[in-house]
Amino acid sequence: MGEDNMSISFIIPIYNVEKYLKQCIDSVLGQVKEEDEIILVNDGSKDRSNLICKKYLKMFPDKIIYIEKENGGLSSARNVGIRQATKDYIAFVDSDDYLKQGYVEVLENAVNNNTVDVVMFGYETFPNGTVTVPIFKEGIIRSKEELFDGVKTVNKHNDFCFSWRLLIKRNFLNKVKVMFDEQTKIGEDYLFNSQVLLEASNILVLKESLYMYRINNENSIMRKKYKENLLENLEYQYDEKKKIIKYYGLDEVDGWKIDFSWYYVTAFRDMLFRNVWNGELKNRKKEIRRILESRIIRENYEVIGIAYWKYSKRAAIFHFFCKYKMAGMVIRKLNKLYS
Repeated sequence: MGEDNMSISFIIPIYNVEKYLKQCIDSVLGQVKEEDEIILVNDGSKDRSNLICKKYLKMFPDKIIYIEKENGGLSSARNVGIRQATKDYIAFVDSDDYLKQGYVEVLENAVNNNTVDVVMFGYETFPNGTVTVPIFKEGIIRSKEELFDGVKTVNKHNDFCFSWRLLIKRNFLNKVKVMFDEQTKIGEDYLFNSQVLLEASNILVLKESLYMYRINNENSIMRKKYKENLLENLEYQYDEKKKIIKYYGLDEVDGWKIDFSWYYVTAFRDMLFRNVWNGELKNRKKEIRRILESRIIRENYEVIGIAYWKYSKRAAIFHFFCKYKMAGMVIRKLNKLYS
């Protein structure tokens, strides 16, 4: 059996989200129980977010904890929240998103009926309404082997992404000493989630969508058209991922290497290319060459080998240009694609 009357610390990192913040906080307040707490961490917002937070603090002083700090990024704000948390479980809510009705009830029932370190669940993106559920098998998972049983596309399906899709036992998190890497500017959730899930003795996977994920917030770092130092940030993330892969032996999991490398030579490669096109025109050729020569492209094409030839001829030829650093041909293709 699980534990009765479990309590949750909701951690909401905040940065310049006055447009969405009320909807987010209201979605949590509308469901929390007496024993829960909401931790608002204002990460140096320059808009009216602080005034909104203070208004809620005044209205709900026994429910809300409000912290102001200098801007340090999402990971820093979440870590402040983790250190402040006092309840049985920790849940993350991004301040431009909101909880679906029934979030607390479903998770409370799940935890009360099962002894678990982590609960993983689905989400819905809005405004497009796409529902995504975990690729892992439904029910209790007790080992790495069980987690990856029959699963070969964890990276392709982003199942190690988005920390708000996890409910985590606080004592477990303190025991394993996993925190967010504050040096990681993109993909911090992947590093955190992968360690949490691989350290857990008991994971409960629910095929229910409990969270609403906004994809049209132009102020979000992932929505910015041009991201400064993107290649350097992705290389740092890549190196940290490789450390985790080696430590937990993920490269020995069936299908892992190909899935991981494919994601880098498709999703991350294309993210880098789009970023160049959103930057200064005069630097495009230099930046494309730098991307093609980077280790995140070079090393992963080595793993892929010639596997790209089994896909469409057009895609295979473009992969060939990228693998062999034919910058001129790549730029010609991108000119057609992005013009």
